[in-house]
Amino acid sequence: MSIKTLRKRIALVAVSALGAGLLSVAPASATSGVFTTSDISGNNIIVAASGSGTTMTMTISSDTELSIAMVAGSAGATVSVTGGTIIRNTGALTGTPTSYVYGATTPTVTFKPNAGVGVMTITSCENTSDCTAGTNVAKLVATVKSAASIGVIDAGNSKVKLVAGTGSASAPADSVDTTAGKNVPISTAFGQVDFYLADGNNVEMPTSTVVTASATGGCLVSASAASGYYSGSASQTYAGTADAFFFARSVTNAPFTCVVTLSANGVVFATKTIILQGKVTKVEVDGGQDGISVADAGASTSGSTTSADAFTYSAYDAAGNLATGLTISNSTVSTDAVTSVTTTDVTATLGAYGSITCAGGAKKGSSTFYLYYVNNANETINSPTYN
Repeated sequence: MSIKTLRKRIALVAVSALGAGLLSVAPASATSGVFTTSDISGNNIIVAASGSGTTMTMTISSDTELSIAMVAGSAGATVSVTGGTIIRNTGALTGTPTSYVYGATTPTVTFKPNAGVGVMTITSCENTSDCTAGTNVAKLVATVKSAASIGVIDAGNSKVKLVAGTGSASAPADSVDTTAGKNVPISTAFGQVDFYLADGNNVEMPTSTVVTASATGGCLVSASAASGYYSGSASQTYAGTADAFFFARSVTNAPFTCVVTLSANGVVFATKTIILQGKVTKVEVDGGQDGISVADAGASTSGSTTSADAFTYSAYDAAGNLATGLTISNSTVSTDAVTSVTTTDVTATLGAYGSITCAGGAKKGSSTFYLYYVNNANETINSPTYN
């Protein structure tokens, strides 16, 4: 067995003396001078190395000690670092150099980023001529993040979104609240906030993270839509990828506007304002009688004429919140002049539309109508009567 082959086999069983644990090394067939993702270990690695050869990247904290098991090269083989220093290896080392000639040996070399740097780059060349020419056989670019930001919630990297209540969490793509999430119809049993949590390094928070939601203004909070609502606050451990809290009215059918505060391990990362609509207490045509505009069909000889969108109307709860997600009915209208009034559903915006159909054939006259809605308390709410 050649000396070079023996050295490669020794590299296979090399272990790291670091507290991070055992060090994986490259297989015996690895090209001389190369280090790969399996050669790298250390403490406080935020994002593990990916890629291979000269395109490897990873993210580490500023206090990381990063160890690489070198595969034996030939005479002059060198490993170098910019943005950091070599703090130890299994061969001879004096001072804090930025390069180390390891040649045909198989040392484990440990690097640490310099204070204040954003990137540490490690390269290796496999022989004297390549090193002189600047030809690298391996390159690792390590992005350096603050050690203090590891596992600390970051509001900018996290996503928190009020959504229509479904009872199960979905990973939010952004933190832009939906209309139905901000203004919850009385027909929806609960409000819901979905969230994804990440730290200052944009790495997802661990599932040991304790998340708490609290609410002021009459909303009750629960970690589960199915388990009932507990009080003004609730806590849970982060489920990972996506999680949710749910909000209910402290008084049935009553309206509430609540400020919701979310924290992770005691650190606030989001506040949201949510409206839980109450039962409908008022229905009216927007603008009253002056808001109704009907075309005169009396001169028509071709039949009835419909004034589409002749008026808009809205429904409100006791707090003056615009009620949404409703179907408003209207009183039956039938005279020689007016044959029908039709209404559309109240959506999430002000002003649903109503149309009025007038009879043709020179039939002139007037009629009246009103709108009504049977609310969640089984009360019939009538609008004023309109001409």
